[in-house]
Amino acid sequence: MQRVPDEGCRFPDLQTPKHKRLADRHILPEPCNPLRGRKVVNCPKRQRENYKGVIQHRCLHPTLSTLGQVVSDQTCTACPMRPQTQAETCSLPQLPVLNLPPCEWRFNNKHCTVTGLPITEKICNGCSQETARQEATMGDKMKNYYGAIRRWVASGMPVRSDSEVKAIFDDHCSKCELRDPATNGCKNCGCIVSTSSVPLGNKIKMKTEVCPLGRWS
Repeated sequence: MQRVPDEGCRFPDLQTPKHKRLADRHILPEPCNPLRGRKVVNCPKRQRENYKGVIQHRCLHPTLSTLGQVVSDQTCTACPMRPQTQAETCSLPQLPVLNLPPCEWRFNNKHCTVTGLPITEKICNGCSQETARQEATMGDKMKNYYGAIRRWVASGMPVRSDSEVKAIFDDHCSKCELRDPATNGCKNCGCIVSTSSVPLGNKIKMKTEVCPLGRWS
């Protein structure tokens, strides 16, 4: 039986004794081996899949924009989150350093505690200094209040102790420039903050609620 060379093989003369011996030993000629010279990407967050006979890889890293997407070897090799081996050089791209103005309202450099928006150069550099002093409208107050009640009830209505409520109010809310002394309401979120032990009339009493400016939690 005459041997038929593989498609795309650079050695059409597989009938020679040398190539017959290689084929009998299950060794492909060097240019025909698709895995020879290929760089294997080693990443614990790279899932190997067999989709309709085609081998593909999917990214499982929770902090990357490629989460859940099919990625190529080139994409994974350039990923800054992939652990490097000793044989690799330090030529991978580094995470960009954001040029951000100083701000007390950023939480872990992930989102703004006032607007809830992500931290980017465009948003932070275009932010007004008066954003944190912006007072809530009547619609915002109603939305924030009913949202607080919904979260509190859904969590089983947990409450803070009276001593915790008093400590939070004395250390933070009573000294805050956004608290309205006449109504005991926060101008930023619109909720009532006081030392009252009634949860429906005091945001601090609800254990599920935190300061929208990140001053207490």
